Amino acid sequence: MVKLKNVKVIYDSRQPYKPGDLVKGRASFQVERQIQVRSIKLTLTGECRVKWKVDSGGDDEKTYKSHEVYFVRHIFLYGQENSQQDVSITPGLYNSPFQYQLPTAIPSKFVSKYGTVSYTIAVSVESSGVFASDEANTFVMDVYNPTSPPAPLRPIRLFGEGEDTGCFGGLEMIKFELTTDKNYYSPGESIMVNGYVMNGSSVATEKVRMSLVQHLTVYGRRSDFSFTSSGNLKSKEKKYLVAQWDCENVRPRGTVNLVNRRSIAIPGIPESDLKHCQSIDVKYSLQFEVLLSGWCSMTIISNPVAIFIGNNQQPQHQSGVTPSAPAADAYTPHDQGDMSSAAPGYETLSPPGPKEPPPPNYDDAIKYGSAVTTSNADSKPSAPPSADTPNMGTYYDWSQSAFTYK
Repeated sequence: MVKLKNVKVIYDSRQPYKPGDLVKGRASFQVERQIQVRSIKLTLTGECRVKWKVDSGGDDEKTYKSHEVYFVRHIFLYGQENSQQDVSITPGLYNSPFQYQLPTAIPSKFVSKYGTVSYTIAVSVESSGVFASDEANTFVMDVYNPTSPPAPLRPIRLFGEGEDTGCFGGLEMIKFELTTDKNYYSPGESIMVNGYVMNGSSVATEKVRMSLVQHLTVYGRRSDFSFTSSGNLKSKEKKYLVAQWDCENVRPRGTVNLVNRRSIAIPGIPESDLKHCQSIDVKYSLQFEVLLSGWCSMTIISNPVAIFIGNNQQPQHQSGVTPSAPAADAYTPHDQGDMSSAAPGYETLSPPGPKEPPPPNYDDAIKYGSAVTTSNADSKPSAPPSADTPNMGTYYDWSQSAFTYK
């Protein structure tokens, strides 16, 4: 077997790349003795693979798969395609330049338990002879697809109320109404909220929390033969809790007003919809909940509301992003009836605070347990951001998180 030593791919520009970018660099490797090869080549590949299994009991296990190929490009550094002539490579250090322009209609890199979108460069050697074999060293490229915010930007309204005459002796014991500054965010931004949480009961709240949930759908067909379902497109859906923000608890017969409050920090997650990928769909929603504890507990949960995640900002390891509060005349807040005194008016909003540190990444979530949860105490991640915070082209499998929804 012919072996190359110290194989590397060195890029001329910093990753991540965008669709349509020109990828330029050098394939570096060392040859320790003179070798005879048919070819040394680079193979650039962009593809999507989906796979999951369904256990129907006994030995009846069904496997569903899908495969999309966005591009495959071979660049021969030495030798030619389908050549029957050997090429002699003398000992030394080699640096072979290459370039390739990415297609424009490709999705962002994505990694999950059930499906991946990957971009790779493989350096391979094809040798000749009776015991010929191919050797390959594979390197990963980061690619992300810039997105644009929907027009126009709109606030998200989260509303809930609870009634229980048996436990607390009154009606509408819990009410909350919150409005976000917009419905589109990128990694590095924080969701700014305004509104109120009113507790009309005789006990304090135990939990007041906002959650950002990822909705993942993958599509595939059975890989084994079946008269009934072979070839039929199936889907698998999963929900994962990506990040949380804990507001302060509300005392009995009390109200907490939220004015231009910084809540969830958007971590490095893929954009909504995963444009140009047919086998994987990604969506997000916001939800707010209030929990009363004690001898008669009650939980009030708002309906999940769609939120759009993009990536038109700079990679999150470069700088933080300061979100802005809505302008006084940007929109008309929901009619709050006799609760108007409990909800702050938007004309009272203060300017946004100083720039914040980058949000936590998935590695921190695993290391620190609840690193993706922020609280009202300082509105910062509970774990310090890692020095190797991933760039926007690298995403993570939230199914490995301790916060997986069942």
